[in-house]
Amino acid sequence: MIRARVARAALAFAFAASCTLACAATASWAPLLVPAMAQAINREFGIILDTRRAGVDGATVLAVTPGSVAERIGLRPGDVLVSVNGRDMLDAAAPGTALREALDAPGGLREVVVRRDDLTLPIDVPAADPPPAASRPTGCGYVAIDGAVPRNTRAIHRAEIVSIDGIGTPVLSSPPRHRVDAGRHVLLVRERIDDHHFGSLAQSERERQLARRTSHAYKVLVVEVPPGKAVHVGARLTTTLPDIAAIRANRYWEPVVWNVVDAACP
Repeated sequence: MIRARVARAALAFAFAASCTLACAATASWAPLLVPAMAQAINREFGIILDTRRAGVDGATVLAVTPGSVAERIGLRPGDVLVSVNGRDMLDAAAPGTALREALDAPGGLREVVVRRDDLTLPIDVPAADPPPAASRPTGCGYVAIDGAVPRNTRAIHRAEIVSIDGIGTPVLSSPPRHRVDAGRHVLLVRERIDDHHFGSLAQSERERQLARRTSHAYKVLVVEVPPGKAVHVGARLTTTLPDIAAIRANRYWEPVVWNVVDAACP
């Protein structure tokens, strides 16, 4: 069964049962929760699905968990699932449900077809079980968005973490640190760069992009959280006075880890 095989492969990446993230209370900045069905798929298969993109059929792979079965067979962010074990994903009314049912089919994972760069490609699925996962660190730590970010010296600004390992964050709570198991985690991050770094036209376009609350405004950041540490996440501005084209392409910033400090974690 795929459940048993994936559980072994993903042992090093156990997900926190509950995570809370800092986020703005205003509607234009409020993060959109990742669907619960996608969360279940993430835990077993190792992908974060983006089923919210208007005009895109099927389920787009937004992120692949390092060390997971999905990474082992070669799935990439941006792949659109066409079929899994012969089950059609493009025309499925609920791609997340269809994917879970396909993975639960007798015989385990046998066949995956994706659309990548306008090509339809079969993905090779090895018959053998994956190699044993490396031992995972014990204990806990934090992903954090608190602290005085180094705006002037390193062009790093505040960020908003939309989800941790595919689990969406509450809209109205704003803790500065979020307790997670020690080990590797996949974050979806959105920038909170100070408005004065943008010209008036670029700022108007930026507000439109952020107000849509779609994956286009997010970027993926994989972090390693050591036991007893807080990993500080921010948004680095990569260009001075971004123009409208850079805003639309979301290529004016990148998520970064800018500091790691001791933090007791009971």
